[in-house]
Amino acid sequence: MSSAAATVMHQGAQNLIWCLRVLNDKVRSGMIDRGARGELVCRLLLLLGRDYTPEVPSILSATSPTVPFCRPVKLLDYLGTTFGLVDLDQDVRDAFDVAYINFSHWVSLKGNIQPSKKTRSLFE
Repeated sequence: MSSAAATVMHQGAQNLIWCLRVLNDKVRSGMIDRGARGELVCRLLLLLGRDYTPEVPSILSATSPTVPFCRPVKLLDYLGTTFGLVDLDQDVRDAFDVAYINFSHWVSLKGNIQPSKKTRSLFE
């Protein structure tokens, strides 16, 4: 469903503008909560960064679904598109060159996520 919405939203600049205007109207009317700390805007920016990150041919693309907004993208490409990271140390580039990311939405949680004792011990 989120991929279908992204496909329609990005079919033209006017579609994206219309979607953002509708979202703005719904937030202003109180129908959609923007969040106490601006979570809605943060999520929107992160999602748009994912949507605009160019896909690169890779082994992941060949095995991923053909739905464009469901394919993983390179993590460093995503960070560059979203935050404009250009001057990363070569060691960082080498370490994350094969890292991929993908997401399309978030799920609200009632409480904080705490790592398990087993997971926590891996990082201590």
